[in-house]
Amino acid sequence: TLLILVSSLLIPLAQGNGHSKEIFLSTLIGGSAPDRVRDVCIDSQGNIIVVGGTFSEDFPLRNAAQEVYGGGELDPEGHIRIPGDAFVAKFTADLELIWSTYLGGSDLDSALHVLTGAQDEVIVFGLTTSTDFPVNFGSNPTGREEGDTFIAMYTSEGERIGARLYHPEELDHIS
Repeated sequence: TLLILVSSLLIPLAQGNGHSKEIFLSTLIGGSAPDRVRDVCIDSQGNIIVVGGTFSEDFPLRNAAQEVYGGGELDPEGHIRIPGDAFVAKFTADLELIWSTYLGGSDLDSALHVLTGAQDEVIVFGLTTSTDFPVNFGSNPTGREEGDTFIAMYTSEGERIGARLYHPEELDHIS
């Protein structure tokens, strides 16, 4: 289970104490297996988007675009390099869960960064070693041990718009 703390370092307070280290909101989210938050962003409405990875088949889902845990297992020593599935979760400014979903295939997937678009679309960047990662936009997984980079996009309501994989040689051409 993950503890998500929202402090005034992340969201400056309008009352002028935006540089304090005060924690003014917190919530728990996660399942029974290891989960890891990797990035957080705020959309134009003040909603909080959290991304990361999970090994939890019981991760709390709401209005999920992908309702089934795709897979991936901890290594024998229990080390986490890339979790089993990525997750994306969107909360209100009061930390009520709006939507959350798995994102991944049958191997290891992790969401590393998140930002929002002009219409509050949720844009997720991450890594996958899954050869069955759910993609469209004309890309195919390489099956490389190091994995492929993915970019996935959701509407502000959590509907999946699409995803594309980028191989290392393609990343040099993205500006």
